[in-house]
Amino acid sequence: SALAGVALPHVHGAEGNTLQVALIGCGGRGTGAASQALSTKTGPINLVEDGKSDYRIVIADNAPLPEQFAAEELKRYLAAISGASLPIVTAGSGSPCVVLGRAAMPRVQDDLRGLPEDGIVIRTRGRDLLLAGGSPRATLYAVYALLEDLGVGFPRPGQSHIEQQVEETGPQEETIPRRGTLQVNGADRVEKPAFSYRGLVHFPMVKDRTLREIDWMAKNRFNWAHLITNTEFKAEWDRHEVRTVLLPALRKRGIHVQGIGHSFFAYIPPERYVAEHPEYFAMGGDGKRLVEAGRGGLCVSNPDVVKLMAANMDQFLRENPEIEIIDLWTNDSAAWC
Repeated sequence: SALAGVALPHVHGAEGNTLQVALIGCGGRGTGAASQALSTKTGPINLVEDGKSDYRIVIADNAPLPEQFAAEELKRYLAAISGASLPIVTAGSGSPCVVLGRAAMPRVQDDLRGLPEDGIVIRTRGRDLLLAGGSPRATLYAVYALLEDLGVGFPRPGQSHIEQQVEETGPQEETIPRRGTLQVNGADRVEKPAFSYRGLVHFPMVKDRTLREIDWMAKNRFNWAHLITNTEFKAEWDRHEVRTVLLPALRKRGIHVQGIGHSFFAYIPPERYVAEHPEYFAMGGDGKRLVEAGRGGLCVSNPDVVKLMAANMDQFLRENPEIEIIDLWTNDSAAWC
């Protein structure tokens, strides 16, 4: 039985009480889940043998979006490496399994205790492989860390190349080895990031390029995307389909958003204010107000400008709640007053 040779702690209960022991595994009755739950072996396991696998990828019923995406990424890359397609199922669906995120948490509680939100946990338990972290995003990081252990590389943003089919020498966007057997050996570890903020500046923010960068960011454990639109926030936000394309790509990876760069005229646009309040804007040597994008500036010594800036930034945040860090950068010019 699964309990054979297992020492249970002494417990006390009133006469007639029933003691119940719960064994948490990735499988259900008759699957060996209880034995897997009790096992603490950390020897090598074969995820795939000769292009075939009896493993499942297990996520919780209520798995957040980054954990669902982590399962999809693991399935996709394992298939690209080995040809084996591992099904994605919910907890309680059999063993052996690769257990992700919330589904793995009961079995790695000690490792998760005190772990920062981007810390990762990779553990083997019997034939099961557990991947989790301090946040749903960190579970995705754990998947990419495992893939790196299996030989996948993510040196720069772009499309992937199969290792044996690279036509040109030089830097590759991705390296994906081809192996029929995938063995996980010595993968057990807990990792913590050295820096809590790990951001990439997207400038110029062009949709297709930014999508490739977002994909690469998660694979290299970045957690903040700094979307630079400068003064032309609304026009650029719409032109590059930020809300319909870029933000969904960021959300499914759990990446935070920062914006928007050189922003004086984004918050106090000259076309809205200069006619009635020319004093809000810096004056050039010829006595004219400097309001051209990239050349103009604000009169930051004017207390009314300070109050208006605070009010308009507050309004901007209410209208754009997806931006969690907001920039207050001067225009890229030498116009002051």
